[in-house]
Amino acid sequence: MIKAGTQLIHCRIEEIGVDLNFYLSVVYDYNTGDKKKELWTNLRDLAIGMTTLWLICGDFNALLYPQDKLYGNPVHPTEIAYFSNCSHDLSLNELSWKGEYYIWTNNQNDSDRIYSRIDRVLGNFEWIIQWDHLVVNYGLPNISEHTHIVINMTTQSSTKLPFRFFNVRANHSSFLPLVEKE
Repeated sequence: MIKAGTQLIHCRIEEIGVDLNFYLSVVYDYNTGDKKKELWTNLRDLAIGMTTLWLICGDFNALLYPQDKLYGNPVHPTEIAYFSNCSHDLSLNELSWKGEYYIWTNNQNDSDRIYSRIDRVLGNFEWIIQWDHLVVNYGLPNISEHTHIVINMTTQSSTKLPFRFFNVRANHSSFLPLVEKE
């Protein structure tokens, strides 16, 4: 489903032969004006009755925290209010990540250059519970002013290390047993 107005693609992903079913919303929001509010309304509409895994990623063109912008005009609280309120109300959390923090630049020279974190990958509670081991990789902006986002969807290894106790340790002179013998 593609929602009109806001740049939002919402679809269901199912991997055949594997128990992997989730919803994916990819966003590319407007960067100015009242049209930005449409994204938050559309995400709220999609969240109604959402009880399965949901991943939301892309260019939100919005800041989530004041430290998400480096240089340029200071961040005003209203700049983060809609994104912050929406992610809080929908119980969305940013996935663990590695790589660059500032993943967008305006590509201006010297003192006019601005860096920010407007691209993100968020998951709902159900996503975080099942896929908390995933790590999003952010690279450096290259051809575009945005960095690439890579999410490796491998399953977590279920190999468990066996418990091992070496009796030689219990026979050592410095070993103190919990229960004294009578």
